[in-house]
Amino acid sequence: MSADQMLWHCNQVLSTSLDDIQVVPRRPPIPTAPEYKSEVSRDFEAERKRCLELIDRLTARKIEEDGWGPAVFGKISGREWSRLQAKHLDHHLKQFGA
Repeated sequence: MSADQMLWHCNQVLSTSLDDIQVVPRRPPIPTAPEYKSEVSRDFEAERKRCLELIDRLTARKIEEDGWGPAVFGKISGREWSRLQAKHLDHHLKQFGA
């Protein structure tokens, strides 16, 4: 996965938490969902900008609110999405030395 593809991948997961996109529910074990796999090159700068916008939207929401999108493995709370996104972004940014 290249850096542009990683950002697109993270953006898909962020978009899922904000209920902008839906993914097909799956049972464990869960590899990366097809909705999150990028097989083509992406515009790095556009994905970086989109990522920052999605993070701003995520952090502007109250984690106690309803309306969070369901994860690939089912419904989770805003607090759980917050933790998942932090760990997910940290994991992928570390892959690229950030």
